[in-house]
Amino acid sequence: TLVVESFRDEATEVSVVVRGATTLRDLETGEVLSGQVVPEGQGFFRSPDAGRTVIKVPVKPHSYRAFTKG
Repeated sequence: TLVVESFRDEATEVSVVVRGATTLRDLETGEVLSGQVVPEGQGFFRSPDAGRTVIKVPVKPHSYRAFTKG
């Protein structure tokens, strides 16, 4: 389970990095968000998040969203 909370005065989008899943399911609405797997790269250009999935999560002002891996 994962909770994303925003204290900002405007809507925002956060990047959530997960391992072992390619989607997140919103526990309140059932909405499923998909992401992009970070490529491995080589040598100096290898990302520390290689092989993990980055999912963009929109969050309304002064609110939170709860997810489970899909």
